[in-house]
Amino acid sequence: MATIKEIAERAGVSVTTVSRVLNMDDTLNVSGDTRVRVFKIAEELEYVPRKRKNQTEEEEPVRSISVVYWYNYEQEIEDPYYLSIRLAIEEKAKEYGFRVHVVNADSLSSIDPSNVGILVLGRLENSTLEELSEKYNKNVIVIDNDFTEKDLDHVGADFRLATIKALDYLYSLGHKRIAHLGGRLPAEDGTEGFRDDRDRGYDYFMKSKGLYDPALVFDVGVFSLKNAYRKVADEIAAGNIPTAIMASNDTMAIGAYRAISEAGLRIPEDISVLSFNDIPNAKYMLPPLTTVKIPTKYIGYAAVDLLAEREKNPRDYTKVVLLHSKLKIRGSCCEVKK
Repeated sequence: MATIKEIAERAGVSVTTVSRVLNMDDTLNVSGDTRVRVFKIAEELEYVPRKRKNQTEEEEPVRSISVVYWYNYEQEIEDPYYLSIRLAIEEKAKEYGFRVHVVNADSLSSIDPSNVGILVLGRLENSTLEELSEKYNKNVIVIDNDFTEKDLDHVGADFRLATIKALDYLYSLGHKRIAHLGGRLPAEDGTEGFRDDRDRGYDYFMKSKGLYDPALVFDVGVFSLKNAYRKVADEIAAGNIPTAIMASNDTMAIGAYRAISEAGLRIPEDISVLSFNDIPNAKYMLPPLTTVKIPTKYIGYAAVDLLAEREKNPRDYTKVVLLHSKLKIRGSCCEVKK
């Protein structure tokens, strides 16, 4: 049986770090790459946590749930948003005695129809969601997707409200030329897909203030650090310089930081930067990044709670659970110079 020490040696980290990662310690300041590496090695070595004294063999998980996942490993490392939700799902599932079976969106045939239910993590097409609920299991919980046209339970963050509050903060600092560094989240087939509530919230707020300018919509295509860097660099080079940039996630904000610095501009004196997610490294960026903290851990928890509820008490109606976010004000935004 593998030990924590063996995992630590393979991962190149301390025993304490491995223990804290495996125990979902969200106060631990390690990169998403390190967390994924530890979990992958633990899985490869078939690590099994020691039972507590009050546990028995009969208490081992005997019921399974499927998590249909749309991100690949490389995308998960670059943007740990979905990784954080998935790890929270796995943690909460243990409390209910669920065994988690992760399935990629292109391998739906591996889903066991006898599962308790299915959690869909990310952006799948309507046709795929219908296939899941009609062919594999009626207990489908959709996480972080456009829920308005689907008769399924949904859990996610209220990105529209969070976006409006974030923009209102920038507006209170005197910013009027606020660019939105966004794009299209990739669809399950890898193509550019969905506009989300950050786009809609931006459009609504800027138009309500009479500030909307299509030139300030910095569409990067598929979300990535490189795409964000190139877009901001190109806009600055063309002389289209906003006083503030709202990035759709922290990874894209990192790309914006680099482009702004290479152009000889300063954050926040020349361009303020605000984003979403609050990844562990955000507070250590220079300057520390102002960002909207998305409650990814509790999104994962709530999804499993809904599934457990459906298992125990089947119902004929669906629920939408939207969690509020919190703006973490740090050093990357300041008042506009007059």
